Amino acid sequence: MKRSVLSLLSIALILPLLGVSCAKAPSASLSARAQPITLTWWRPFDEPGDFSAIIKNYQALHPNVNIVVRTLRPEEYEKLLVNALAEDRGPDLFSIHNTWMDAYEPKILPMPPVVDVIFITQSGGISQETTIESKKIPTLNLRQLKDRFLPVVETDVVRDVADATTRQVKPTILGLPLSVDTLAMFYNKDLLAQNKIVSPPVKWDEFQTDAKAITRLDQADNIVQSGAALGSAKNISRSPDLVSLLMMQNGAVMSAANGAAAFDQTPDNFSGPVPPGIGALRFYTDFARANKEVYSWNENQVDSLDAFAAGKVGFYFGYAYHLPMLKAKAPKLNFDIAPHPQLDPEHPVTFANYWIETVSKRTKFSNEAWDFLIFATGQDQVKTFLDSTRKPTALRALVSSQLDDLELGAFAQGLINARSWYRGKDSAAMDGIFRDMITEALTNAATDEDKAFEEALKRAVSRVNQTL
Repeated sequence: MKRSVLSLLSIALILPLLGVSCAKAPSASLSARAQPITLTWWRPFDEPGDFSAIIKNYQALHPNVNIVVRTLRPEEYEKLLVNALAEDRGPDLFSIHNTWMDAYEPKILPMPPVVDVIFITQSGGISQETTIESKKIPTLNLRQLKDRFLPVVETDVVRDVADATTRQVKPTILGLPLSVDTLAMFYNKDLLAQNKIVSPPVKWDEFQTDAKAITRLDQADNIVQSGAALGSAKNISRSPDLVSLLMMQNGAVMSAANGAAAFDQTPDNFSGPVPPGIGALRFYTDFARANKEVYSWNENQVDSLDAFAAGKVGFYFGYAYHLPMLKAKAPKLNFDIAPHPQLDPEHPVTFANYWIETVSKRTKFSNEAWDFLIFATGQDQVKTFLDSTRKPTALRALVSSQLDDLELGAFAQGLINARSWYRGKDSAAMDGIFRDMITEALTNAATDEDKAFEEALKRAVSRVNQTL
């Protein structure tokens, strides 16, 4: 009896700290669950202040839940995260890139069908009454995920997971994104105007024509003005994404049903003269081959973002996250952004690059962590984050509101058709493999072009599959 009285007394002391007073003492079990807890959330980007409105709104319903957002340096993030999780001192929630899902699946707590959370409300006038309720709330099912989020999200966040109790394997949600970024085409308005290009190209053959028109070579055939930053590996921002995009647009099946890389194969319904992967790699590298009409870049150029910022490149491909970098480097540059060209505008394909928020398997507050994540990624709340960070949305319902945005519109146009692909359990290794494939094809094409591209693709497929 004494222990119960002490327990109720401790809750009476805690509740004023939460900004409430208690007219009716809640049950001991509910009072114990209403004690303050702290959720830690690790991310490699964005500032904690970008989440202040979401956290404030969540705490209005759950004043006992404190949420601490920690932003780590991107170059150190994954190493620190892996070590912390291995040593059981990691965060309750953390961000992973959409290509990391399979590598981190063993460390993720799958979304449960229901969360059991505490709500604390006040009512009354001078003598306020505090009510503590425990509510079991359904989370998201697969149909709701499909209806609310972009198609690419389902591909990336749903995995077959064995139920902890029944051991039955079924599709399960492992995380939710706050936004989805897509590749788009930045273009120098002055260079286009000087070459009488009225509007940015919509198809790749138009793009080739425009890039040729803008490119300038000196008497020694050195590139002094580039039509397009395209063709090489290490000095092109996200060159693996660009090649992947071209392969998918050209009809390549990037990975088979079992997850194995297959972009060197010819699909049954493909009618082109060469396998789609080879055709895409050849198209891409032609811009860095001096014997080609579209030659406008090479491995000796400076980084593509820096070259575009310097006003020496007509077309540059990047994401929405490149926009603030470009503005900082070249505040007076006269540029705009358009959707990147398509091979078939009637069946557009764009490329997704984004981060997924998820819950650690080691968290002690699984109900609150998943409840907060679902709350934070909901339409009413996530809009404050998107407005603050100027990022494209992950929600279907918000796409139309971003289409007319002068900066985000080009990225928003690609959201519904954005795709990604399973790149093994080491996405960083895959990036290196794709860059090696590009360099190998460029190096060997001069002696035997057909053999160079075929062997470069086959070697890349083999190396990617070794990471599975």
